[in-house]
Amino acid sequence: MWWSQSWRWVIGLMAVLIVIGMGAAVKTTQGHQQGLQQTSRMKVDQASDYRKHPENYQLHGHQVTLAEYNTEQYQFFSKDQFKVHDYEVRIGVTGNNWYYLIMMIAGLVFAFWGRRTHYAEFMLGLGATRNQLFLVQLGQTLALILTVAVAQLSYWGWIIAVIPAKYQAYRNLAVLFGSNVAIVTISFGVLVLGWFVGLLNNRFWLAAILSGLAWRFLEGVGSESGYAMLLFGNDVLPVGFWFYAHYYVASSLVLGLAVLVCGAIWQLQRTWSAESTPFSGETLFRKVGLIGVITVAGGAILGDIFLQPFIPGVLPWFEILGMAILLVVLLLGLTVQKQRLKGVQHGA
Repeated sequence: MWWSQSWRWVIGLMAVLIVIGMGAAVKTTQGHQQGLQQTSRMKVDQASDYRKHPENYQLHGHQVTLAEYNTEQYQFFSKDQFKVHDYEVRIGVTGNNWYYLIMMIAGLVFAFWGRRTHYAEFMLGLGATRNQLFLVQLGQTLALILTVAVAQLSYWGWIIAVIPAKYQAYRNLAVLFGSNVAIVTISFGVLVLGWFVGLLNNRFWLAAILSGLAWRFLEGVGSESGYAMLLFGNDVLPVGFWFYAHYYVASSLVLGLAVLVCGAIWQLQRTWSAESTPFSGETLFRKVGLIGVITVAGGAILGDIFLQPFIPGVLPWFEILGMAILLVVLLLGLTVQKQRLKGVQHGA
């Protein structure tokens, strides 16, 4: 019954993911084809320069013909793609952020659809268990994750089919597969992030903002060197480089965290109540979770905007200080609210 009522928006999200994959593929191949197109004037100028200075047209230390030189310059795949050399990395096409946006929206819909339509209460009234509702939503999550995989398959299938073979000399299917595993895994992680944050409160707009800010912080942790240097010292390889060089390890970490968050989602759905409101009538787990998300997501952007100019440097002390300040403000606010409630009850 849950599938029968929700299949329209699930299929809609799946269709959007496929369109994103194909649209990105077409845009990528068009960009490559435009790069190959030279005006007659450019061709004449290049040929003239080659006749005057053929020694400038070299590959791997050897002089080559103009045709060989141009073919090498327009290779779609990098020769050392995903391999780290002297703190430099050649990264091809990375994960499409549109996938992550749609998956975050899907997570928020999972959290709010059953509550806003009261269909979750209806199903519970018919005798369905909370575990059954959680499992059917996990099935829908799996369908969306498989759709991302299909979208990526169509993306690379189109690119490999359309771009001429001579411009794919360095194509490596193993690293492409690993990169796509990372994209699919991150998509799963973003979905459960939106789902988790959506279950922490009853306001969709607040959940959407917190989910976006939380993803902004986590993406920064995974793609910048600040936190890695804070934990492992100044000689650590930048995290973003490490991620693309060792995508299987990174994917495993993301998958492990996502599974833990799924456990938290299961706990939240087991204890969810339609009567609860933020910070009132909540379970301790839900309160702590919401305070934690607000502290991390909000504190990071607070530090980036207001504190970073006063605390220069690569290490993210300005974000940590922002989190500490926001946590103190939240705890003080909750303490004041609690004292007011006690005063009202005492007066009554």
